[in-house]
Amino acid sequence: MQRLLLVLALLAAGLLLVLPLTMIFAQVAAGGWSLLIENLSADYLHHAFGLTLLATLVTIPVNSAFGWPLCTVRDPLSVPGPAADAVR
Repeated sequence: MQRLLLVLALLAAGLLLVLPLTMIFAQVAAGGWSLLIENLSADYLHHAFGLTLLATLVTIPVNSAFGWPLCTVRDPLSVPGPAADAVR
């Protein structure tokens, strides 16, 4: 059951990421290859990708830093580690 939920979550996340990107590239490519190359080499696009990468690199550690302690408070036995081993 857990594997099925994991697969469904990964599929949903994949669709939420891939589908919008596909639609964006389809709209850009509708103008032809020269317009596509021109848009992909634009300076603002590089800044947008850099900002997205920066936001990702900041968000993942922050979510992990807050999520792990909250997970251990919510259900300490489900998190592996010495605290869970001491209780068992």
